[in-house]
Amino acid sequence: MKKKGQAVRNAIKGVLFCLLAAGVLFCANFVLKLKSIDGCYVAQMFYRQPPDTVDVIFIGSSHIYTDVNPAVLWEEFGMSAYDLAGSNQPLWNTYYYMKEAIEEQSPELVVIDVYRAIEMSDVIDDARIAMNTMGMKYGENKVESIRASVADEEDASNYILGLPVYHTKYESLTEDDFKRFNGDPNGTNYKGFNENCVSTTYFESFADMSTITDTLPLTQKSEEYLEKIIELAEETDTKLLLMVSPYQGIMPSDKMIYNRVREIAEEHGVAYVDFNDRYGEMGLSPMTDCAESSHLNYYGSEKFSLYLGQYLKNRYSIEDHRGDAAYDSWEKNAEHYGRIRYNFMVRNTADLDELLSLLLDGEDYTFCVSADGLYDYGELNVKEIFAAHGLDIDDGAVMVVERGEVIFYADDKTKDGYQFCMDLGTKTLVVDGNPREVKDTLTGEVTMQMEKSVMIGTAGVVTAPHGINILVYDDYTKDFPDSAGFNALEGYKKIRY
Repeated sequence: MKKKGQAVRNAIKGVLFCLLAAGVLFCANFVLKLKSIDGCYVAQMFYRQPPDTVDVIFIGSSHIYTDVNPAVLWEEFGMSAYDLAGSNQPLWNTYYYMKEAIEEQSPELVVIDVYRAIEMSDVIDDARIAMNTMGMKYGENKVESIRASVADEEDASNYILGLPVYHTKYESLTEDDFKRFNGDPNGTNYKGFNENCVSTTYFESFADMSTITDTLPLTQKSEEYLEKIIELAEETDTKLLLMVSPYQGIMPSDKMIYNRVREIAEEHGVAYVDFNDRYGEMGLSPMTDCAESSHLNYYGSEKFSLYLGQYLKNRYSIEDHRGDAAYDSWEKNAEHYGRIRYNFMVRNTADLDELLSLLLDGEDYTFCVSADGLYDYGELNVKEIFAAHGLDIDDGAVMVVERGEVIFYADDKTKDGYQFCMDLGTKTLVVDGNPREVKDTLTGEVTMQMEKSVMIGTAGVVTAPHGINILVYDDYTKDFPDSAGFNALEGYKKIRY
């Protein structure tokens, strides 16, 4: 009887141990798994979309998730679209993404960006394998995509198991790794778009490829998988569009390969368009719309997405789902992007008056203003600008404004010194003012001056020694849309360091 009781206890202990081990492994996988917006997170969140709601799926390289904005497609055309893409995605990974997408969502239209038809290698590097396979759920498509990407079966096993690839990620963990949806306030409403292309690189022109009519062959492997993509569309009765997103750095050799893609598409009766031939029609400007030579910035993505949406509407019967409760996540994604768009406006305005208007009119903003050195210098009357917005400012002033209300103010008249602390997300804003004696080297006169510091975490935020410095925090995104100075000695030019 005792032996039987001991056996039961041992069995219970074994079950509890297995449950504990499984729980530890689950938590470790949640924290350590790759969640990069370069591909992994994009694929992971695809499985969170409501069943059979994604009508248009865009698949391909980073040109998809930086250039094609589903929020614009929804706002203007009511299209329920998703960007299922990965960094420098070769056509074999695109093929398995397409298989997975059709099985998961049965889309009306699949749009493939063939940028990486220019791929010259049959084996891609570890980072790109991870970006283009690790976000997929475990199954045949993931396994075969990995096998198509690696050099040998041993490498494939590591990627299939997952943990051997990312087990050392603990060395670079951030707070977001412990948060649901990687800290993204958009949550399950996310549609794959990377809203981080905020920089602008200025170019004199886009490349004119109109005279390039010759062709160059794809590699045997790339052409094989392009054929597989076309066959898959035929087998599943899925409409297919092959496209090339616009990019400033297109080379003649790229265009020749795309010309070969066009020939293959025509041989199979598949639609194809190279948007590098349509810069003028889209209204794209090389001066304002490029993040760098390979990607559009958010200005360019909005122009391209608007043109692309109209292009699709003119050629395909894609239902307008605006007002349909089943597609509420697309409406919420558009609202989220509206907030991101507003933050872009905040970051990109170069006018002090306009910036104050945006911050005071917007919701959920907390901002700190610091008047430093010769802050009111030249033709611009800074005091009048602030007064027009209901704000006072004086020598050495520092103020914190939360949702339009001043919650802290001090200046050089605050003789006893001051300290103000405020939690901003994961960081703390600390404003210190300490009076100190300053002796004039010529007269010997001793005066009291305020020594001021404005810190966020361990970093100082003052950028213009003479001018107005502003730090902006957005409580919605839990991020800092802007930290910049308006340099009084250079006509209040907006600067960042």
